[in-house]
Amino acid sequence: MKISVAKEPLLHVVTAIGGIVPARSTMPILYNILLEAEEGHDGCLKLAGTDLDISLSYRMKATIERPGAITIPAKKFGEIVRVLPNSPINIEQTGDRIKIVCEKSSIVLPGLPKSDFPAFPEKSFDEALKISNAVMRKLVLHSSYSAGKEEDRQILKGVLWEIGKDEMSMVSTNGHRLAKMTVKESLGLKDSLSVVVPPKAAALLSKSGGVCCPVVNVAHATWAWGSMPPGITILPVASITRWTSPIKVLGLCTATIFPPCIPMS
Repeated sequence: MKISVAKEPLLHVVTAIGGIVPARSTMPILYNILLEAEEGHDGCLKLAGTDLDISLSYRMKATIERPGAITIPAKKFGEIVRVLPNSPINIEQTGDRIKIVCEKSSIVLPGLPKSDFPAFPEKSFDEALKISNAVMRKLVLHSSYSAGKEEDRQILKGVLWEIGKDEMSMVSTNGHRLAKMTVKESLGLKDSLSVVVPPKAAALLSKSGGVCCPVVNVAHATWAWGSMPPGITILPVASITRWTSPIKVLGLCTATIFPPCIPMS
């Protein structure tokens, strides 16, 4: 493998993938990030990482002189890219090592073969839902903070994502407080979808993307991380109490008070 790539997009991608690389694992290969140069995509560099629960991959433009693939330590690679000057970065593979050259800097990193890296599940995005990144970030940031932290109630650590014909909503709860965010968004669905998003995936949705990814493609899978307990997932509409504060200092504000969530036995 021999490639040349711009620093800024590479740093963005490496930082995003580094967020899912596990801090501790019994599989050393999971500490690595996969670099794969592909000629068939008009000069495309694929970068991927996984912790076996969540997989994240990016494809970015690059000048490909020789295709190839290798895995290298994600943390060390991220630290190197971050301190390199803002110039094209040349990466060349020789056996199980890669050489990184940028202006006067030259670094050699050891690697592991691609065959040791876990295979990614194949998923078609031909009929994927296209959702604005700004809408996705709004949903996650205004709902995920109420998710649970307790290890003995794993399902409450996730965020329930409901996609309807004319609106989308995300809701989370830790058994004591509940947060729900709803936005009007018509995606042309015939049937509604509902899935619980794992906590790390929800965090990635709120951090990745931005300018480099203005639209999020969502392909609904046949599996789910789990299902929320009955009685918690739906807001108790019949018990809603609304009040308007007359205090001028606070201005005109409206609050909604809900009864306590039903705890799990």
